[in-house]
Amino acid sequence: MEYFTNKLSKLERLVFETSLKEPYEGEYADWWDQMIYFCQPLQSYYINFSKLNFENCLNLIRGSAQLSSTIATTPVILKMDTTGDMTRPFIEMAQGDSCIHLFSSWDSRRFFFNKGFAQFYECLKPYAPDVIKVLSCKEFEFNAEDLQLKTLKFVIALISSKAGSAHFENMIFNSLQFEKAELPEDARISKLSFTNCIIHTTVLPGISLGIPKIDLLVLDDCLIQEKKEKTIDGREFTSSEDASAAAPASETILSRLGGITYRTVVIITKGVKKTYQYDEASKTYRSKP
Repeated sequence: MEYFTNKLSKLERLVFETSLKEPYEGEYADWWDQMIYFCQPLQSYYINFSKLNFENCLNLIRGSAQLSSTIATTPVILKMDTTGDMTRPFIEMAQGDSCIHLFSSWDSRRFFFNKGFAQFYECLKPYAPDVIKVLSCKEFEFNAEDLQLKTLKFVIALISSKAGSAHFENMIFNSLQFEKAELPEDARISKLSFTNCIIHTTVLPGISLGIPKIDLLVLDDCLIQEKKEKTIDGREFTSSEDASAAAPASETILSRLGGITYRTVVIITKGVKKTYQYDEASKTYRSKP
């Protein structure tokens, strides 16, 4: 890498794609330091590590996050695609016209089952992004829903350390509970949005127990659901029959939110947008023109 840095001093854009394994463990820090130095003066870069290697994938995620955070001149956006589409990257770290792609969306479930969210979180925590976007697909199997709920909790914990924004699309959330001690008292999210999601009525109040302040909540063509099925061993899940019977998000959800957490709420249904502001005096949400 040092050779290329000296030879290509006038380079403006880098395109770096490989299916090879990244540097060995002992070479990790030095290799990424050189990559950061090499990319610093560029106008833009595109880096793609397409193959998932369980031995070194966490180092690769950590190094990519460090590079993006270190040389960023615009907000860093972390995108996670868990649709299973082999043509899409599982992880994208973007800032300005530059981005890093890691693995395939098809690898996403294998990654979480092998490495888990705790290790993923530790990789990203020192270099938390400004925005996190998660795209998934509605699946009604219990394991798929459990994975989506863990994803929600992981994203909230990570983005609240930066007071950033989080967006979820095409997901199912059937329950969520935070312990008060899990997140610091000053944890905050500037914007939390859901698009085309199925959300059980316990989820948004559950989030408010863990996050003291969310400036803006957006529900865009989401369905709010009351009922849940149970498996033989007592686990709860959302069935496809329940999902079809769920109602579009409306003013009725406001009474459950708790204004201390959600200061402003935007509900969008079939392109019609309504905004509600929490009123401290009346302890209720009031429609804004």
